[in-house]
Amino acid sequence: MKHIVISLITLAVFATFGFSSSITYQHGVAIGPPPVPELPTCTIVSTVPSPVGDYSMGLAWDGEYLWVSDGFTGELYQYDFDNAAVVGNCNGLDGSLRDLTWQALDDGGGYLWAGTWSQAGRVNQIDVEACAIVGGFNIPQMGGNHCHGAAWQYYNDGSEWRYELILGEEGGDIYRANPSDGTIDQNCTPYNPGYDPRGLAWDGFGIWAGYQDLGEVHMINEDCNALTVCTSTTVYQQGTTWDGHFLYTTGSTNTIAKVDVGYDVTVNIVEQGITVAAGGQATIHVEVLNHTNDPLPIDGWLDAYLFNGNWFAANPLLFLSPTLPPGIKITVPVRVNIPGIAPAANYLLAASASANNGYPDATHVDHVRVTVTNPPGVVIVDGDESIMNVVPFTLSLE
Repeated sequence: MKHIVISLITLAVFATFGFSSSITYQHGVAIGPPPVPELPTCTIVSTVPSPVGDYSMGLAWDGEYLWVSDGFTGELYQYDFDNAAVVGNCNGLDGSLRDLTWQALDDGGGYLWAGTWSQAGRVNQIDVEACAIVGGFNIPQMGGNHCHGAAWQYYNDGSEWRYELILGEEGGDIYRANPSDGTIDQNCTPYNPGYDPRGLAWDGFGIWAGYQDLGEVHMINEDCNALTVCTSTTVYQQGTTWDGHFLYTTGSTNTIAKVDVGYDVTVNIVEQGITVAAGGQATIHVEVLNHTNDPLPIDGWLDAYLFNGNWFAANPLLFLSPTLPPGIKITVPVRVNIPGIAPAANYLLAASASANNGYPDATHVDHVRVTVTNPPGVVIVDGDESIMNVVPFTLSLE
């Protein structure tokens, strides 16, 4: 296929991110991610028995399989949802692991992070290959409360992009924490004090949080308000996770439910992060899924964000504009080319898709962190404005 190369032209605007952001315009050009859409009622796609022996508590998606924890026995299983089959385990680490989330590594593999009932305000990092707790941190702000929800979300502190842990605790707060030191960068209280969010999942637009007593999951926006509510088939709702296209929930009935939350189309970047040397290139794989029962015209495009948070959307790359048959998912490889002058830093790419050729209003969005390194002998002068105001990406379809 002939390569189509479109440079992302710089436009000096700054986007600030909370749990989600509304779209804004400057001189007629969109300068922020699209708003969280109004979602219809969620649909249970299928359910399977949970593999745990007592109480199904935590869920995480590792890119291929689910991880499921028991809240009381210390069981921790890697689980093939489609075939309802256990494919791995890491049992006996902690008899009370709560919600789980997966940290993917750029070179493959990753770590689980888990709240625990055995230690108040504690989040553990788990190496599932070694089946060992290898790190973690305490959150003093939780006091004597425990962590019941965990997920990942992108964050920019003005100097770099990184993924931070979103953690829910039984006092009712949701915290966003830097996993390297446990520093809290944001918190909110979406429910009445005393309620603990049971299971958290970030879907690109908002946070899905379980409501244990009502057997519901809510999507929460940046103001800590629930935008939509789904009834959970797992009764006393516990773990949640997002696989890029569907939400999974589990709870007291010891079942796991796969849930379509109502997007007409979803977009998912397979890689959570990539590392590229300045002057080099890498490929990301963008999945696009038609959730409807009809052929669906779709626009897809990518936008780049600099390490300082500036968003350059004057010339995004439209990587596809097909009509997808009902229920069909396609994967589009996109090559990321890094100029040799790019400063070493963490950047962000956002992939958006719009149903019914609705560009530039996105139906759904996903993100990937791009870490640029400088090869030996390359010297970049810090603060060089001529470099800082150049988008360090060109993108092409493979």
